[in-house]
Amino acid sequence: MSSSDSNSNNLKRDRVIFGVAQPVLYMIAKNKCQFTTKPLKPKEQFILVSNHLTETDLFIAYNVVRTHVYIVASEHLSRGNFLSKIQMRLLNPVYRAKGMTDIGSVKEMLRRIRNGGSLLLFPEGHRSADGVTMPTTPALGKLIKQSKCTLITMKITGGYFAEPRWAKTIRKGKITAGVVGTYSPEMLKGMSSEEVSKLVDGDIYEDAYERQRENPERYVGERLAEGLENHLFICPKCGGVSTLHTKEDRFWCECGMEGIYDEYAWLHSTDKHYDLPFDNVRDWSRWQEEEFDKRYDSGDITFTDNNVKLYRITPDHVRTEIESGTLTADKEGLAIGDHRLLYSEMPSTAFMDRGNTLYFETPGNYWQLYGDGVCMLKYQLMWKRAKGEI
Repeated sequence: MSSSDSNSNNLKRDRVIFGVAQPVLYMIAKNKCQFTTKPLKPKEQFILVSNHLTETDLFIAYNVVRTHVYIVASEHLSRGNFLSKIQMRLLNPVYRAKGMTDIGSVKEMLRRIRNGGSLLLFPEGHRSADGVTMPTTPALGKLIKQSKCTLITMKITGGYFAEPRWAKTIRKGKITAGVVGTYSPEMLKGMSSEEVSKLVDGDIYEDAYERQRENPERYVGERLAEGLENHLFICPKCGGVSTLHTKEDRFWCECGMEGIYDEYAWLHSTDKHYDLPFDNVRDWSRWQEEEFDKRYDSGDITFTDNNVKLYRITPDHVRTEIESGTLTADKEGLAIGDHRLLYSEMPSTAFMDRGNTLYFETPGNYWQLYGDGVCMLKYQLMWKRAKGEI
């Protein structure tokens, strides 16, 4: 059998599997999301691009574009639980490694397109940590132009409050999704890669808190504040690092600052002697990045966390624990056990899960750092400053 025949058979098989699974995929999304546009069923090949807010965005996308599409999935999903592995096996995704330069995944995307398939991309790479869509890169525009496919953009709203990336629980509340724009290859032909990426940015951009101020929605759940420490690492009152604690809807610092996270996602101070300077996670997050910059520029800066594990991940997705203990960071790099990992040797990084996992590569190796309740954002910020990215 020729390579082209094999590829054609694989596509037919994947489409049959998708057709069988369609009712279940639609049911999952319909029970969770309200759709603002009628579903599409394109006959031509396409690339569907969306912002990323919940763990079920994939199923939402399948309700927006009701035809077979290959997803571009994070490499770590190949090591998920049994159901996750079965799901990935059935969907036959294009895997993309987080925190590393992955040219192979781009080649595989283009190969699937050449063989007649379509793609679903979440270009942010991971769910928004503060409710604001992260910008894409010209690389996305380049891929779209090379594909010579129709571009379809989709936007999800409300998902950030239903499933805050940092949170330990899921909440019930309004989620909406729908098509924003459809662009033919002819429409995109005269645009540069940068212009195509900016087009996507404009279509999928969402600021959850800006929308919440204009049209408040309630998101009901339990333990609403738990997990905030996975993203917020500097106390606005005392300036302490990694001194935040949470339980149920409460958060507090060891200095005495305390507050609550309510069902509308607003923060309220319950400290009689201190008023929070912000009422939401987005503004606290932006403030702490500014505060981090000040400390970085003022001189020496170090971070330390205990009970962190370092794993090495092989090309066939096998994860092996290498070190376990105290993780430290300075302006040059990370250190754990006998391993010293320099920022200068890391082309990229990605923090995942609730914010307590960091992926990155060094020459010849692909790594994962994990610590329960450890805010890996601060370590990524150290890398970004060292690389001149912020």
